[in-house]
Amino acid sequence: MGVTAEKTIMLKITNTKEFKKAIKRFSKKTDIAVDIVIKRLAFEVFAGVVEKTPVDVGYARGAWNISANKPDLSIPDPPEKNAAKDSYPMPTIDSLPSATRYYITNNLPYIQALEAGHSKQMDKGHMVSRTINDVTANFERLLKDLDK
Repeated sequence: MGVTAEKTIMLKITNTKEFKKAIKRFSKKTDIAVDIVIKRLAFEVFAGVVEKTPVDVGYARGAWNISANKPDLSIPDPPEKNAAKDSYPMPTIDSLPSATRYYITNNLPYIQALEAGHSKQMDKGHMVSRTINDVTANFERLLKDLDK
């Protein structure tokens, strides 16, 4: 479907025409509005990236942001000593406004190293690129099933 993870871990749709057609086809066959389909896909990528982010104290996982129309470049405060892992509140799909563009960001200085696989908790890394592949494959599978 033409979605890639660049060096800056920015998601970029490289075949916009094909992607738009696929979304419109899905929307028409499911009777779900295009903006809702896009929102759900964006949130699915966000949730997948968060889930695949390795956890030591949960800081990297808690630093992921999803925002509509402009990037959220904020960084949460470091966790308190002895805080529960994953104690950062995560947004829900309902808290995300509909938009034409979504940004998934993490501004911790070591997030690119985690993506490259430099973690004792997860030797594979690539939480962004693996999530993109998973979401793309699932979406393509759904489209094929709808065409049957």
